[in-house]
Amino acid sequence: MKYVLIDIVDDTLTNAEGAKLYALLDKSIADENILELSFHGTTALSSSFLNSSIGNLLDKYDFEHFKGFVKFVDLRQSVANQLLDYLRSCDLQV
Repeated sequence: MKYVLIDIVDDTLTNAEGAKLYALLDKSIADENILELSFHGTTALSSSFLNSSIGNLLDKYDFEHFKGFVKFVDLRQSVANQLLDYLRSCDLQV
């Protein structure tokens, strides 16, 4: 299934919005459903948003398990760089 980030959250800046994304991704992973998360229309991601979504998921699931179920698509280069920097800051080999 494909989800567009801007259809799930109101912004990509706050912990509260990150928690919304976390809930969706966590349920999908727990149900063993592979999903594509489209970043179409997304221009920036805050560290608060990433900590409350991706960071919390990586605390719960290891990176290999996470990337087996969640695929990032439709990324602007700037957003891709932000995600890579964030994952590297978590000491992940990406």
